[in-house]
Amino acid sequence: MKIEYMSQEKAEAIVPSDNMAIISIAGLDTERELPAGWTYRLDVDFNDFLRPLPEDAKFDIYREYIFNENKAKSIHDFIKGLPDKIDHIIIHFHHGVSRSATVAMILSEHYGEDFPKDYKYTNKLVYGILHKEFFGK
Repeated sequence: MKIEYMSQEKAEAIVPSDNMAIISIAGLDTERELPAGWTYRLDVDFNDFLRPLPEDAKFDIYREYIFNENKAKSIHDFIKGLPDKIDHIIIHFHHGVSRSATVAMILSEHYGEDFPKDYKYTNKLVYGILHKEFFGK
């Protein structure tokens, strides 16, 4: 399985094919402009929070944009539902550095693919929740 994480700009330039799937990550005030034709596409919205939000009303506007177990389950369900012909998964966010890389890291573990061990920009909150969803730990 080829797993790539990248910027939104790069993802928007890809012409989708039948063997590809995409996980499109967007945050608060982010617009997606992916080309039509993605048969296997998951849109998931979350910002790059590094820890759960405090129980304070001033943070309520951001609550739907924090990564949680439901978002992790939607990613896992999407991956489990992909047909065997899919051999290339693209994950993107605006810059393609932490959120998309973190999802790519989990998918690499899931598929037994290599991921740079010294990559230091992953989101620990997203990683922990996704890891628990995919591996039960």
